[in-house]
Amino acid sequence: METISDYRELDSLTRPLKVLLWLGAAVAFGSLVSSVMVLTELNAPGYRSSTEPTASDLREAVVGIAHLVLYLVTVVVFARWIIRAHKNLPALGADRANITPGWAVGYFFVPFLNLWKPFEAMRELWNISGDPRDPNISKTPGLLGIWWGLWLVSNYLGQAMMRTSMTEQSLDSVKSNTMLGVADGFLSILLCIAAAQVVTEITQRQQNIRDQRPLAQ
Repeated sequence: METISDYRELDSLTRPLKVLLWLGAAVAFGSLVSSVMVLTELNAPGYRSSTEPTASDLREAVVGIAHLVLYLVTVVVFARWIIRAHKNLPALGADRANITPGWAVGYFFVPFLNLWKPFEAMRELWNISGDPRDPNISKTPGLLGIWWGLWLVSNYLGQAMMRTSMTEQSLDSVKSNTMLGVADGFLSILLCIAAAQVVTEITQRQQNIRDQRPLAQ
């Protein structure tokens, strides 16, 4: 049986993860501003499309690369944080968890199941971290629901942008894709903020339980 001595502090992952998420919000804001500028250009009177690279194209490319690199790094750190947080549950006194640490991350990459299973894993993590002995795992905190809703909508917009970019690039399609970029940038800011709050709250809940229990001898 695992004891409190098996508990591993989350702060070593929580701190860099929050930095990455706030950086993600900043990059998303930059993407939002860039998309608004492009949309303004497209709607300007007398605008004529051109196949030559422009300053806007370069700016969009730089923002896109920064967003991709930061996203990949954040995914890796977030996955490690989720696994460690789930592995702490037995050490905090939880009798059982319905979802294993591996699947808490793995469900994000399984088509169809990724629409709700990662949320169930995070909800279980949230509730057990607050009360390992008597968790109400069906209870859904408002913050967690907001985070997951933003995640789903943001992913849908990202897929819609990808589909639109693969079609013939008429002026109307470019405008549509840019408007999707504006919406995605705004939602990404909110998503990063919500994710940072979820990570902070779960870390604090686990620390509170940890502080209430003596170390195993």
